[in-house]
Amino acid sequence: MSKSPDLKDLFLNDEMLIELAMRELQGKRPPAPKRQANLPLSSHRGKTKLQRELDGRGWTYRDMAMSIGVTATEAQALARGGQRMTPEIATKLARVFATSADYWLREED
Repeated sequence: MSKSPDLKDLFLNDEMLIELAMRELQGKRPPAPKRQANLPLSSHRGKTKLQRELDGRGWTYRDMAMSIGVTATEAQALARGGQRMTPEIATKLARVFATSADYWLREED
């Protein structure tokens, strides 16, 4: 007669869960943000807060547009400073980027 399994043998321990998660995630890492030629990552001259946030996350204008419900053209204009920041857009950005709407409505730091 075979011995019945111990209850602790029926569950995965923390190390096993971590190992399984690492195997599952292997090869599924997000791509690194693209760098512009000859510019260090810390170069902020002439960039808006929104553009710096997008660059830091590796997001495209389309990524941002989809997350806040505007067109990619509008997102590009916002990020480049060519479109005025409205309270409605600031509220949406605050939700997406976990900041306050006031942060987006203030002038550049």
